[in-house]
Amino acid sequence: HAYPATAVLCAQLVFPAIHDAMEQLPNGSYEELVELSCEMNVWRTIETLLTQSRTISLAAADGTLKVLGAFYEPLTGEVRLLGPHPSYDELIKITPSGDVVRTAETPPVPVEEAATMLYAGNRRYMSGRGGLTNIAGDEKLLRQLSEGGQNPVAVVHGCADSRAPIEILFDM
Repeated sequence: HAYPATAVLCAQLVFPAIHDAMEQLPNGSYEELVELSCEMNVWRTIETLLTQSRTISLAAADGTLKVLGAFYEPLTGEVRLLGPHPSYDELIKITPSGDVVRTAETPPVPVEEAATMLYAGNRRYMSGRGGLTNIAGDEKLLRQLSEGGQNPVAVVHGCADSRAPIEILFDM
């Protein structure tokens, strides 16, 4: 059975958190592992933000930005604040270079171009023509994305809802 490229990419991005949870709770129940995997994914995301975004790292280090983890409980509608990353103080000491790799050594995208890319991608998604880019078989690119960090075109604040990942909504 062939899965859509976006499903494969989403799964590959979450696997490290699942692996970490299974190492911490080798005999945990399914519910416990899902809960811990979600929490580990929040911590991994914060780690990525602080160690790969120069702007976020510098703002966190000088105190103008505080990066906190939170988890939305869909069954109750409540948001559970996790607080700062357990290694927050150490992570903000790491200042990444300004040339973080997006998928290769590419320059930053001007704001107008980024907005146009997001708009065009969302139009493709809305018209049913999104998701045609297939990177599932490109092992080198997937490795760069998961291990080498990312330099996104834009940061979109939204819910980490698996039913509508931001990458799908903007066909990125």
